[in-house]
Amino acid sequence: MMNFKMMGRHSLTNLKWNSFLPLALCVFILSCAKKSEPAKKGSSAARTVQTAQAQLTPMERTITVSGSFLAREEATLSVKIPGRLQKILVDIGSVVKKGDLLAQIEPADYEIRLQQAEAALAQARATRIATRG
Repeated sequence: MMNFKMMGRHSLTNLKWNSFLPLALCVFILSCAKKSEPAKKGSSAARTVQTAQAQLTPMERTITVSGSFLAREEATLSVKIPGRLQKILVDIGSVVKKGDLLAQIEPADYEIRLQQAEAALAQARATRIATRG
């Protein structure tokens, strides 16, 4: 048994080297071992492989990204007659010119309003004639 209190500073350093030196020697010897030889060129064992004919096939090309689409030009639409849309004749991204029909309002909505306005007008005329009379 060693008494470390009695040993000097150089003795502890020697103890560390005495532990490290055999380990380093083993690593050195193992690294110098003979490597395995590659297979000889004249080997009689032939390796079988499968081959396939190259074919041209269409591939779908997709890219997944996140972001926002912005139009190059924007237009604010307004209508003269309110109502529900019967048909939308263009899609997002369609190129349109001035005067193109974009959507069609259901005719029943404004036809009913027209009939109501005509009935109110006829009633007002009848009231006017009755008061003059």
